[in-house]
Amino acid sequence: MIYCIKNRLIRLVVKTSKGIGKLIASVRNRNLKQIKIKKILVNRSDRIGDAIITLPFLLELKNQGYDVTVMTSTYNDFILNRFFPTIPIDHSVLSQESKPNLLWEECIQRMKDILQLIGRNESKDKKPEFDVFLDLMLGEKSPEGIYYAYKNKLSKYYIGCNKGPINIFQDYSLKKTLIELQELDIIQYYEKLLDDGLCIRIKTPDYIDIEPFEKYQQKGFNFRFPFGVIFIGGEPKRNLAVEQWKILIERLAEDINIVVIDDPKNLMLPEIKKIVKAKNVYFIKNRYNIFELLTLTKKARFFIGIDGGGTHILSLPSNMLMIITSEMKNPFRPHSNNSYKTILSTNDFNIEETRTSAGLIKAVAYKSLPCRPCFVKFECKKRECIEGIDVELIADYMMYTYRRGEVPSPSCPTLQQEEQ
Repeated sequence: MIYCIKNRLIRLVVKTSKGIGKLIASVRNRNLKQIKIKKILVNRSDRIGDAIITLPFLLELKNQGYDVTVMTSTYNDFILNRFFPTIPIDHSVLSQESKPNLLWEECIQRMKDILQLIGRNESKDKKPEFDVFLDLMLGEKSPEGIYYAYKNKLSKYYIGCNKGPINIFQDYSLKKTLIELQELDIIQYYEKLLDDGLCIRIKTPDYIDIEPFEKYQQKGFNFRFPFGVIFIGGEPKRNLAVEQWKILIERLAEDINIVVIDDPKNLMLPEIKKIVKAKNVYFIKNRYNIFELLTLTKKARFFIGIDGGGTHILSLPSNMLMIITSEMKNPFRPHSNNSYKTILSTNDFNIEETRTSAGLIKAVAYKSLPCRPCFVKFECKKRECIEGIDVELIADYMMYTYRRGEVPSPSCPTLQQEEQ
């Protein structure tokens, strides 16, 4: 009951904040469609998964001739600096292990960090280096990037999503939120921001080339073909229970070899290895980095994982089903230029799928709940968003698709040779 009341109160605060943001945007929004734009500073100073989701969008912006620099965090700079010049900023508030759960604690922590950031490298006479600061951070909860850029006069103009009262720092703010525009995925939302704010029209591809990661590729993953990969990593409080993973792994192992991988810390793998009885299940215990594991997933018939940075990277070259336990009302589906279709829906549990332009299947599985969007961050006792994930249905869907031959084999010469 306490969590329900708390969630409703915070929803009211957020809704009020967005309303204030819309009023500010109505007064402050400028017509920027005629300005000359060459250099763009993009704020993507958050997590790994967000960086990977946005990467095709940023690459397409670069391909259209814009000089793109990305403001990154200590979490995702190692990915984005392979493609763009970056400006890393420190985000202590983004710690995955100690992120505050209570709204007031989070606000206090963020204010402390903001004060530290705006006190650095202040220059009153500095000419802006960039034409536009494009803020891709959703909501008013992540203001550090725009504060840092604004205080240090990094850009002439600032545009971004509805960030509540922080819209006062932006020259153009998209009034409607992603929740209000449920027909759009997050990439289409960013495309709308560019089009409405700057009259820049781009069509983001629904795949990216993983060639920049090739030098990390590893040999020596010797598993019997065909096989599927299950990634059990993720933040503990938003991850499936051990028993759920056990059921899913053993069901899928009835028809295909299964390779199980975990985060580098291997938090769940030892326990799952003890209880999984199927013989054709392989556990990777060595601490390969995430790019080395791409060697494995690009050969797999399918990949399954929890919504998160590891899943977004490892599923790039493969058919994928993403299990979403996110607190968002509108699930962050992987971008596709083809629409998602509901394949299974029972007791508010849904599986949707699409096919990308490259012919890969991308699917999402999630529980529809009235308590979303959630602001108690998986601390409630019911945990329906996690315990409501029907792993039996996921297994049924995966094996039905696989048995019908609808899961295409990866177009990988190495795989074809080894299978033969």
